[in-house]
Order: sequence, then structure tokens, then C-alpha cells
Amino acid sequence: MINDRNPDWDVLRSLFPVAQNYIYFNHAAVSPTSLIVKKQISDCLEKYCFNGIICNKEFLDLADQTRILAAQLINAKPSEIAFVKNTTQGIQLAANGIRWQKGDNVLIPENEFPANVFPWLNLSRQGVRTRIIPLTGGRFTVKDLEQYIDKKTKAVSLSAVSFTNGFRSDLKEIGQLCKDRGIFFIVDAIQALGALEVDVSQCNVDLLSADAHKWLLGPQGIGISYISDAMLEHLDVSNLGYKSMIDDSDYLNYKIRLKSDASRFEEGTLNIIGIVGLRASLEMLLSIGIKSIEKRISELINILIQNLTERGYLIKSPLRDNERSGILSFYHNKIATDKIYQNLFKARVVCAKRDNAVRLSPHFYNNLKDINIVLDALP
Repeated sequence: MINDRNPDWDVLRSLFPVAQNYIYFNHAAVSPTSLIVKKQISDCLEKYCFNGIICNKEFLDLADQTRILAAQLINAKPSEIAFVKNTTQGIQLAANGIRWQKGDNVLIPENEFPANVFPWLNLSRQGVRTRIIPLTGGRFTVKDLEQYIDKKTKAVSLSAVSFTNGFRSDLKEIGQLCKDRGIFFIVDAIQALGALEVDVSQCNVDLLSADAHKWLLGPQGIGISYISDAMLEHLDVSNLGYKSMIDDSDYLNYKIRLKSDASRFEEGTLNIIGIVGLRASLEMLLSIGIKSIEKRISELINILIQNLTERGYLIKSPLRDNERSGILSFYHNKIATDKIYQNLFKARVVCAKRDNAVRLSPHFYNNLKDINIVLDALP
């Protein structure tokens, strides 16, 4: 167990071999996994290789343990956690499960990642309109959102953190607004979980979705969806399968008797390998402490901001304390973004280009040496 009051960041860094080869500042895209995740997945595969179905119960029990960890991460109940293959699938649970009426609308911010766009646009065939909340300076306020709500608004869906510039939405204020107006509140949390504290209860979130391969430092193809008990009553199961049923092992019983919790949305065989990796990463993150991780990332981001501005670079990410995240986007008025990106690439800095800016996204195991290499590589 790692002491969350004083984590040894050097020891934690040693769990990530990627740090020996690259300056990895791209956790907002696909993160490297740790040696812990690698070992747990390898052990699982070995057991299946030598034992087959004999070890199945062990890993189904482990899946239930993983629900407990995921619930702990976001202050939910394990019964409110469903495993999904990716963030999009979780958003689709809401889009395809809410009982829409023709003329209803859903609000989403401008510049959302497609995972939080296409599931809603697909509802146009049912006469449901997707309305876009415009951004000002890469951000929006609760008042901006409130101006777009009308009597036909049935849901608000947004990213906890913007994938382009790292703008962090005020989930608590937005959640309260939605609750007061009787509107479903849906959150794409993939750019927040593992890096920032998220409390679905405090923020009145109805449904949250995030997969493991970004800040959660887990494998691709596995994620979690939180469906609140209250939301469960208003959400139809659009993809019905045998695992949705109470009697999921009675294979010739075709009576539709849905499970009473969020697991009714897990229609078929679980991604056990992915769940094993997710559990390993959740254990590590929770043992460090999300508060400690958020503080560490914030310190790294602040150092980057100070040094970049001193060198004449412009920060595209919002700089208000309550709007910052683990993502920092920057550019230069006189240097092409492609040039900046290529210089970093040559220095083995793994980052991204988004919205005509360079996007950096460090995690807790990055350090000052990494930052210095980034700064030295800038044109």
C-alpha cells in the first residue's frame, strides 16, 4: 500500500517503463500501462491458458471487486456500476434508453469529442433535437447553459474536461441546475477519472461514462458506466441480452426479468481481461489517493504554464483555478504549431495537436526532468 499522504513519486515512476524511452505527455489520448497492470493481465491469461473455465469464477468474483473500486473512485454504490467497452457505449445507454418524445432536445457544449455527439445526433430520426451551447474563449458558464434550457430540454450531456483545451466544467453547479429543472445530467468523464476528484453524488450526475485507457492508466476496450438508482427507473435497456436477466445462468428461460441494478446493461460476456487490468490500475490510483494525484498534476501544469509564458508561448487552456485540469494547450503567434509539435516529437516527447495548439497531458509519474526536456525542445 502506498502512503497517500506522501507518495514517493520516484518509486511510482519506476512502475512505468515508458518513462525510460519517452517523455510521455499524452495521457489525454492513450496512456501506457504500468508493470502492475501488465503482471495482473499476464497472470490472468496464464490461468486461463492452463485451466480454462475452471478459473472462471475467480475472475467473475474479481469483476465484482472491481465494481467496488470503481464505485469508491466516484462516490457511488457498486450496484450503480456497469462495465462497458468504451465511453461511447456508456453515452449510448442514455441516448438510446431515455424515453424521448418528439420535439424533445438535448444540450451539449461546442467542440465535444464525438463520443458525446453522435449518440445524440442519431436521435434526430426520433424527432429529438441536439442543441449546441457555444463556447467563449474555449469555455462556458452555468449561466450560458441555463440560457439554452427550455421546456423541451430533457437532458444535458457534457465532458467533465474538454479534450481540446482541458476546460473543466463545474459539474456541481450544472448538476444542481439539472436537478432543479428535472433534466437528466449525463457526463463523459474520460478526461477526468484518474486525474481529478469526481463525486457523482455531490454533483447529481445521472449517468457517467469513461473507459480505462486514458488517465485511469488501464487497458483499452474496458470502461465503467455509472447509472444512478434514480436514473435506472427512467432508462430502458436498448441492448437486451442473457446477462441482463436475473436468471442469467438459466439459458433456456426466455422470460424477461431484468436485474435490479446497473448490471442489467451488461448484455453478454464480460471483458474479463480488461476488467483485470482496470482493477489493477484502480487499486494503484486509489492507494496513492486521487487528491494527491490531482495536486501532483496541478503542480506540473503550473510549472509548465510559468515557463511557457516566460518564453512567449500563449496558453489556450482556461487558467481559472476551478477550470484547470491535467490538459494544457499552448501555441505561439510567430511559430507554426506543426513546427512546435515536430520539435517535441524529435525530442521523444509524446504529445498531441488539438484545435491548432499543442496539447500536453502529464500524469503523476512525470517529473521536472521531463518538463525540462519539453522546454529545451521548443523552437
